[in-house]
Amino acid sequence: MTPNDCVVARRGKVLMVRKRNASKKSAGETRRSQGRKKASANNPVKAKFTLRSPAGRAPRSPETIRKVVRRIVEKAESESGAKSQDVKIYPNIDSFSVSGSPELVESLEKHEEVACRLPEVSSEDMLIRPVRKRVVQLKSKGTRRSQK
Repeated sequence: MTPNDCVVARRGKVLMVRKRNASKKSAGETRRSQGRKKASANNPVKAKFTLRSPAGRAPRSPETIRKVVRRIVEKAESESGAKSQDVKIYPNIDSFSVSGSPELVESLEKHEEVACRLPEVSSEDMLIRPVRKRVVQLKSKGTRRSQK
């Protein structure tokens, strides 16, 4: 593995290894700048973070993970000068999500215990809209299913 690998592990077992895209910094910078433009007090940036697994040691307990996440978030808040609006901790999968200013999210991403960051994007409209409207013919009422 290289420093650009993002490892997702659960209870000491590796579930997924993803390559961080170190060569495409322009795409990441573009996403970050778009996030800064969209972010405001009413519209914070949301991101999911995965913690690094302790190499060669036993997996951490859920309570230990909660303490580590609280410590990381408090440190990032003091470094960035911004408070988090919402923090959700997922102790069984060594990850957490944060809602806050872009500065706070960047500060969290730079922390040594954070393995990787994934954007948490949800669309405004959750409905699946039809491509085109069409008339549908219903079956006549005279047909019945065969009974056993």
